[in-house]
Amino acid sequence: MSSRLSSASPASLRDDLQAQIHLMQGKRGSERSLPVLPSLSRLLPGGLRPGAAYSVQGSMSLAMALLAGPSRNGSWCGVAGLPDFGIEAAAGFGIALDRLVLVPDPGPVGCR
Repeated sequence: MSSRLSSASPASLRDDLQAQIHLMQGKRGSERSLPVLPSLSRLLPGGLRPGAAYSVQGSMSLAMALLAGPSRNGSWCGVAGLPDFGIEAAAGFGIALDRLVLVPDPGPVGCR
């Protein structure tokens, strides 16, 4: 861990992370955003970008929490490459299972 990270305040780390997320998302003014759960709204104040793919490593709970906001609002969501994704846990987060596409093993990556 770098000394900058170990000495930074939680608010400073949050602000840095928010700035990086906004740069990566490249939001357009006319594009609507997808809502996130209230517990994630300070981290992602602009919500999620429709049609975007997000990758979460190390926390299935965070992945489910990210899906829950858009799902509760009527959006379709998809999960690929997570064979251990638990649908009971997903339902517990509020993910609408009738609008969830699961692809446990998407197969090899690349063109054929």
